Amino acid sequence: MATILQLVRREDFGSDIETLDLLSGGFKIANDGWIQAVGNEDDRSVSEVITLRADGSSDNDLSTKLQSLDTKVKQIIWHRDDAEERYGVWLRTKMENESNTRQALIVNARRSPGILLNAPYVRNNSIVREYQLGVNRSPWWEATAHDGPLSMTDPADALGSLTGSITIPGSHQARLSLMDIRDISSPIAISKAWIGARSDRFGVKENLQAWWNLGNSGTFGLNTSAVAPGDGTAKDNLIARCTFVTPSMQPRCTIKVENVTANDTDQRGRFAVILRARTDGSAFAAVRIASGFYSASTWAVKEKIIIPTGSYQLYAMGEVTFPPSDIPASGSDMKESAIRVDAQLLSGSGNLDMNGLCLIPVNEGFMYLSNLQVFDDAGVDKRARVYQLPDDTFAAWNFISSATNKPIGKVDLTIQNPGLPAGSVLFAVAGQNSSLSRLDDRFGLSPTVMRRYATLRGSA
Repeated sequence: MATILQLVRREDFGSDIETLDLLSGGFKIANDGWIQAVGNEDDRSVSEVITLRADGSSDNDLSTKLQSLDTKVKQIIWHRDDAEERYGVWLRTKMENESNTRQALIVNARRSPGILLNAPYVRNNSIVREYQLGVNRSPWWEATAHDGPLSMTDPADALGSLTGSITIPGSHQARLSLMDIRDISSPIAISKAWIGARSDRFGVKENLQAWWNLGNSGTFGLNTSAVAPGDGTAKDNLIARCTFVTPSMQPRCTIKVENVTANDTDQRGRFAVILRARTDGSAFAAVRIASGFYSASTWAVKEKIIIPTGSYQLYAMGEVTFPPSDIPASGSDMKESAIRVDAQLLSGSGNLDMNGLCLIPVNEGFMYLSNLQVFDDAGVDKRARVYQLPDDTFAAWNFISSATNKPIGKVDLTIQNPGLPAGSVLFAVAGQNSSLSRLDDRFGLSPTVMRRYATLRGSA
């Protein structure tokens, strides 16, 4: 039995401003008047009908109570239809012996289709025995306060490094209600970033190898070899260099899990592949990746990406899955999961230097952000902030942290598998500034989450 059942008007990051109690003040639930809906992973919302009894001290008092319900429905529609409406209405509840309250955003509501007003007991007692309030709400119950910002160890660089782990509370995928992307002594503003969450679902998360130096490739193709350039621009001072003696599209290097880590069974999952590469001289190149098993003849080939003459840049090459087939691969099969890099010279002459691949996990919360302004600009702390709103839509803005979060520009955002998995989580990151990818490009993350539950919250 619920001991709390309320309609609460509030801002996501604010306090309650209005509460209508459905269990007191003349309201109560009819017998079996509320069957709580349970959400599933593919639900955008769930529907419920709450059957209430309303008692007034007079007909006018009864009218006032019913009008308070009318007002809440109106406020729900405001929030549904008007993006500028700052206050939503939440359904808040708690079972009799449940330690903590939970709430879900109401995204739509309908008033009772009819009420019986001409019966003798209504006329004599100012009673409505059944008022049916229809609500369409978020499928997930949330806590009544956010958790965070959660503190984690910053990544060593923006080239496939991992953050320290944090603990995401709750029993379901949490809402990433707010995440700041902040500067860590980068000499130039970070302008784009790839960020992926990783739990222990696919293996020990700390064993994820998110940086694959192509100088460690198991096989080098035509005109390609491992080189230590010694110019301070290559991570690990190691690259795969293609000289394009044969300029046509050819396999240039192939790298497999076993070439980069002994923790092969911890590399399972789906990943966005980001290539760090450059050309010199007047070379203008096209590059593509393919995924498959190292010794197999069948490969899944991705689209070509153009690499112009210039400095190191990060290039999104597509996604790969390990294992790269539908067989239940483990052990030696996972060791053989591989990425092949093909390249051709389109025009000019010169070398293609391929430093490595950043593998950013996609399965458990992934985002790509561009038009960032993340920089300590002469003491002005410029950050980016990503919001996952209560209805699971997203927004992202650059802002000045030291000026009461003054917005200074919109961020372009691509999201896959939104939210963060409950439990222990870390992030793999990649990013660069607007002109080139530098070894000292670096940024940190400060996430704030809203814990979520599918059924009950309990003592958590």
